[in-house]
Amino acid sequence: MSPEFEKEISIVTEKAYYYYSKTCSDSCVNPVICIHESMPLLQNGPQCGLVALSTAVAILDLKQKVRVQEWFDEAKAKGYTKQGELFSSQYIVDLVNHKIGKHAKLFKIQNLLEKTDCWKNSLNLTEKVDTILSSLLKKEIVLMPYDCDYNHEPALKKGHKSHWAVIIGFVIFSDHLSPLPLKEKTKITHPSGIVITVVDSIDDLSSISKEHIYVVCRQGKSKHLGVWPLLSLLASNSNLVEYPPSLLEDGNYILPTEGIDIALKDTFVVISKEIVG
Repeated sequence: MSPEFEKEISIVTEKAYYYYSKTCSDSCVNPVICIHESMPLLQNGPQCGLVALSTAVAILDLKQKVRVQEWFDEAKAKGYTKQGELFSSQYIVDLVNHKIGKHAKLFKIQNLLEKTDCWKNSLNLTEKVDTILSSLLKKEIVLMPYDCDYNHEPALKKGHKSHWAVIIGFVIFSDHLSPLPLKEKTKITHPSGIVITVVDSIDDLSSISKEHIYVVCRQGKSKHLGVWPLLSLLASNSNLVEYPPSLLEDGNYILPTEGIDIALKDTFVVISKEIVG
């Protein structure tokens, strides 16, 4: 592990502890992190989905590192985009599986769906959280649409600021009374003296408090890593119900006819290094 990556892990942990300390007074906690090493990639125009896709493929070092322009050309040829926008999680899956092989899978939360068999990978909220964490522990990448605030954090704007996040890791805190069943990979000592445990396995995800899971994300508007409460990101993901009015009036974007509440809301995409079934 490079000194630069260790420094990045320390900064990420500080950001996660900022949120943790807002609701928990316990200072005797052990930070635990699972994270992919990654490089920032900035978007040029409304390319957040294409940039998210390129970022994930680069992290996983799949068969070929497809550049943003190549994804754009492919998406435009398929009728998925005009300017780089991607307003459907299914579009992401189709692009990956057509371009580099079946490495992507779509998930949708179950309890907001009608009773239908159209979603084979539908989940309830608990399963959704567990799937995200277990995917990251298996060295997979999660792409999730959300509403982006002015500081790039998750917001609740009904889909009017829809954006794509690349989830590359998570931070949790374990106290001394309730140690987590984990397999540590290495330890890093923060300048404050706190020891950060880097892991690639946790035996029992049910032992983790969902209120205190903080995801580590990249997105195309900043080179800095975002660290946000997972439940805040999921809430933002669940509030994607309307296309931005300005885009409806513009006419220069591809907006799926089924609506954003079907195409993006309560969905996420998992991209794996291995071929998925």
